[in-house]
Amino acid sequence: HNMARPTPNWWTVAVVAALSTYTEALDNGLAITPPMGFRTWNQFGIDVNQTMMEQIFAVMADKSRMVNGTYTSLIEVGYTHAGIDDGWQLCNSGPGGEGFHNSSGFPIIDTSKFPDVRAMTLKAKALGVSPGWYANNCHCGDHTATCEGTATCYRGDVQATVDFGFTSLKVDSCGAQKNLTEYTELFNATGIPVLIENCHQGTSKLAPDGTIDCPMNLFRSSADIRPTYGSILANLLTVDQFNAARLTGPGCWAYPDMLEVGVTMSTPPGAKHHCESTTVQCMLNATEWKTHMSAWAVVSSPLILGMDLRDSKALDAAWPIITNRAVIAVNQQWIGDSGRINSQGGVTQTPNCGHAAPCTQPAWIVFSKALPLTGKDVPTSSRAAVLMMNNDDSTASVSVNLTTVAGLGYCGPDGAACTARDFWTGDSVAISTEIVQVVLNPHECLFIDVVSTHRGPPPSPRPRPPSPGPPAPSTSCRWIHGVGLAGGDVATVEDSPTKEACCSSCVTHPQCKAACFRPQNHTGAGPKGCHLKAEAKPNAGKGDADAVVCIPLSAPEKE
Repeated sequence: HNMARPTPNWWTVAVVAALSTYTEALDNGLAITPPMGFRTWNQFGIDVNQTMMEQIFAVMADKSRMVNGTYTSLIEVGYTHAGIDDGWQLCNSGPGGEGFHNSSGFPIIDTSKFPDVRAMTLKAKALGVSPGWYANNCHCGDHTATCEGTATCYRGDVQATVDFGFTSLKVDSCGAQKNLTEYTELFNATGIPVLIENCHQGTSKLAPDGTIDCPMNLFRSSADIRPTYGSILANLLTVDQFNAARLTGPGCWAYPDMLEVGVTMSTPPGAKHHCESTTVQCMLNATEWKTHMSAWAVVSSPLILGMDLRDSKALDAAWPIITNRAVIAVNQQWIGDSGRINSQGGVTQTPNCGHAAPCTQPAWIVFSKALPLTGKDVPTSSRAAVLMMNNDDSTASVSVNLTTVAGLGYCGPDGAACTARDFWTGDSVAISTEIVQVVLNPHECLFIDVVSTHRGPPPSPRPRPPSPGPPAPSTSCRWIHGVGLAGGDVATVEDSPTKEACCSSCVTHPQCKAACFRPQNHTGAGPKGCHLKAEAKPNAGKGDADAVVCIPLSAPEKE
C-alpha cells in the first residue's frame, strides 16, 4: 500500500533535499509524487455503498481500453487510490443517540451500506488498488462529548483505519477533530504508512527555523470544487501561493480538489446546488475538461477522479483526457518546481465560481513548470511545461515570452535554440522571436513542452509577480559597452554564448538587476562568461574594452 514509485535518477537529489526540509510531517514515505486515484464525492455525494466501491475497484483494474495502442488499466496509468467520501457512517448511533462513534471513540459503520469493510479493502488490494476513507465527517458531524475536547475519537479513527485495512484517510473539518498533528502522531506511532489528506484544516507553512511544517501528504488549498469553469479557475488560482513559495513538493502537495473531468452529476446527493439558479445544469464541456486536466497537471495537484467509472459512455469520453501519459508525466515529475503562474492579464466575469456566485477572474493566464530532461535531450539543455489558458467567453490571443519561463534556458532572438511541442497532439508549435502566441477559443488551452539547447537557471523559490500583460522581450534592455561591474554575483551562467543570452538569464533571475558579459577570448582582468549581479555597481578599476553590461529596462537606472 505504499504509493511511492521508483525514484528516477534525475530527481533523487531534489527529492531527498525536499524531504529533508520538512519538520512536523508524516513519517510514512508516501506521496513522493502527487497521488492519483478516485474519490466518490463529486459524482455520488453521500449515496455510497460497498457494492458500488467494489465495482469501481474492478473498473480501475480493467484492461479493455487502450492507451497509446496498448490495452491498459487505470491502475497502470497511475490511478492507484480509491477513497470513500462522506456517507459511510451510521448517523445518530453513538451514546445517547448522537454522533457516530461509540463510547471508545471507534467509528460506527452503516452496515446496510457497507456490510463487510475489511472484505472490501482486501478485494481492493488484491486488484492493486489502495483503499481509502474519510473522517471528521460533514454529514451528521460528530460533536458529542466522546469526541469534543478529547483524543478518544482520534485514537478510534486511527485504530479503525488500520483494523479495516485502509491505506489513506481524508480528514474533513466538520466534526470535533480539528488537530491534524494529533492524527499525524498517532499514525506515526502505528508504524503503518497511511496517506493523509487534510481537507480545510490548514496548509503547509514555513516554520521559524526555515523548515516546512506539513503534517499531511496533501492539503486542500481551495473551497469545494464544482463542475463549472468558474469553480475550476477559482480553485486553481489558490495553489500558486504555496508552489511559488516552495511550500510544496515530495510528501506534501497543494490540492485544489478532485477532478471534474467526466462528472455528470451537477449536484451530488447531500450537497448544495452549485449554480446561481436551481434550474441550471452545471456541467463542463470537453474543451474545459482538457484545460482542467492540463491545469491540475502543471501545478502538481493530486489527480483524483470524481466521475462514475462504471458509466462506460462517460468513461469512453473522458478516457483520452485522463490517460494522456505525456500530461500525467508533467504532473508526476518534480525537480524543485511544483508549477507556478508565469503571467496573467485582462478581466472576465465568470458565472458559478462556487457557492452559487459569480466572480471576476483573469481573462488569460500562463503557467509554467520546470521539467527534467528526456533521454533525447543533450545534457546542457533545459525543459519546461507551459500552459496558456483563455478564460474569457470569446476567442482571444494569448502569448508567452519564453525568456520569462522559470528554469528554461536561452531561446535566442529568433527562437531557434528552443523547440515546442503540444502535449495533447504531439504537434510542433511555432516560436517567433522567443514568443509563443496562439488564438484560443473560450476556455481552451495550449499545453506545450518547451526544450532549450541551453541550460537554464534553477527555478526561483519566489518568482517575480505576474505582469499585467505579455512580458517584454529580453532584448528590451539598456546596453553599456566597455565597462565592468563590481562583485556581488547572484549567479554565473557558464554556458551563455552571447550577450543576448546573458541578458535573457538576467531577465529570468529574480535577484538579477544587471549582467556583465565577457567573451571566451577575453584577455583582461575581469572574469569571462556571464555574471548576474544584484546591482549595477560599476567596477572601480579600469573598464574592460570587450565587456558588455546589460541592465533590463524593468530595473531602476543606476550610473
